[in-house]
Amino acid sequence: MGALNIVLASSSKVAVPICDYLIANHGMKAVITGPDKPTGRGRNLTPNEFSVYCTSRGLEVFKPADDLELERLLESVKPDLVVTAAYGRLIKKHQLSMPQKGWINVHFSELPKWRGAAPVQFSILNGDKTSGITVFRLETGLDTGPVYASKVHPLKGDETAGELLETLSELSIQPLQESLHKIEMGIEPVSQSAEQVSLAPKISKEDGFIDWSNSAVSTERKIRAFSPWPGAWSRLGERQISITEAEISKTEIDSALPVGTVITTPQVIVICGVGALHLKRVKPEGKREMSADEWVRGIQNKEHLRFELS
Repeated sequence: MGALNIVLASSSKVAVPICDYLIANHGMKAVITGPDKPTGRGRNLTPNEFSVYCTSRGLEVFKPADDLELERLLESVKPDLVVTAAYGRLIKKHQLSMPQKGWINVHFSELPKWRGAAPVQFSILNGDKTSGITVFRLETGLDTGPVYASKVHPLKGDETAGELLETLSELSIQPLQESLHKIEMGIEPVSQSAEQVSLAPKISKEDGFIDWSNSAVSTERKIRAFSPWPGAWSRLGERQISITEAEISKTEIDSALPVGTVITTPQVIVICGVGALHLKRVKPEGKREMSADEWVRGIQNKEHLRFELS
């Protein structure tokens, strides 16, 4: 049996471990990624981090800007199989059938739970006890395709989305390896369960706004789920303050204080709808990240500090 001609499609550095595995074990020569985007004040076209990494590994990097370019690429390269991981592009039905073995996707959740663009973030937001990886055959539905292999990963309860994504990307090699073996052997994937389906839609910068009337537990989860992007943030007067690290406060507080009130001694604590949150690290707008204590020391009038609620 000849080796599969595999192409990897991704626009995220989360695919780096997968890339390394496919180069070492399947002789992969080419990848597909998103087009360069304008960045910085000069709006210069800049490649994404995954693209830069693949170029450094000597891979041929394709950046189709539209469906026509993607189809021409598939006709030219003629991959047997396309592996995707955080590619960020909807693949059309006729494109899915162009490679002989189709497309498979490495998805960072226990499907059918958390179908969509932000499975890791929603797993943390929901307080899940486990996360995982599912490798499935791509079809036109949103993460609905039949499954080749999966792996469950227990959560500690203190991970940020960035940390969890990095862990899952490393753990994805085993289910990917199992999936590729099944494809080579002609073993068909198994349909997903129709039960326990949940959605994890794309997250925006605006979604990071903290509603302090929510519980301290859910707010602490949000801060971890939105780290490093898009960040959880609030407003204090005219200033936007990003909260980068916090924990549930064990300090007894005055229950009569309004939600959003900031207590500055001995710790920096914010009153929530239920409980309170101990702020550990923050990033004031236009400034570097710092400890919450350092941030408070720089505030001249510490009386009646209160984060906005909407």
